[in-house]
Amino acid sequence: QTSRILEAVKRAVRSAIHERGTFKIKPISEPSYAETERYKKYKKQADHREKTAEKTFKYKPLATSHGTSRKNNPNYSFPMEIERQHFRTFQTEKPEKIGEPKFIGVFGERYILVENPEGLLVIDQHAAHERLLFEKLKRNKKIKAQQLLNPVELVLDELRYRLLSDNSEKLINLGFHWKSKNDRIILEAIPSLVPQSEAKKVFMDILDELRLTKLEEPERLFDNLLASIACKAAIKTGDRLTIEEARKLVDDLKSENLIACPHGRPISMLISLRDLDGYFSRR
Repeated sequence: QTSRILEAVKRAVRSAIHERGTFKIKPISEPSYAETERYKKYKKQADHREKTAEKTFKYKPLATSHGTSRKNNPNYSFPMEIERQHFRTFQTEKPEKIGEPKFIGVFGERYILVENPEGLLVIDQHAAHERLLFEKLKRNKKIKAQQLLNPVELVLDELRYRLLSDNSEKLINLGFHWKSKNDRIILEAIPSLVPQSEAKKVFMDILDELRLTKLEEPERLFDNLLASIACKAAIKTGDRLTIEEARKLVDDLKSENLIACPHGRPISMLISLRDLDGYFSRR
């Protein structure tokens, strides 16, 4: 129980460092229900569901042969064109072999949908790729660096500059290279897996992670640094995967038997036919 509480405290500290740098605890008077966090969370979820429902389908009346809409005629009943926004099927010329998983498609350019003998497998493409990259980074003692086409000039506060100086060897092993210029540093190289557009963000995140040196065991801290790099390098929501890329992702997950991303979030969810039958009261 004590270790779980400590982990929760460390997560809160890490979140505060990454998002605001500091946080304050401010006493407040007893709030009304409409002011409580519970109500605000419920209201936010309800608003999100409403907006999502509105965006899911686009309705467009069919035009007449003259190109004018029949929408204005109250006596005319017309069909609607429904444009699907969130679901995309995988296109393949090779049918899956008997017994192999069937790749159905992707929902929201985020969740890969696969049918297997156990049921419907839903896979978070970002979490899956992030964990695979994390495992790859852990197997390498030194991460390959890539030169930035446009070096990034950064101004660091006193604490970050001290963290940079104290952990220079560790950062070089992670694939970062830089040089000092007066009160600034010029970031010249980053880990090869990370997109160059993420150079500044990943470097600052790594420095902020190093603030937790005294809160974490050295091995755990190093894993957190690798997790930050893997997160920035992984496939993102909106990235369009081909069926071949999706299949490789699933095969790699299966071969390494991975179930969660480096931050502890689940990678996949299995929905069995039995679960669906139970939900729809068919048994």
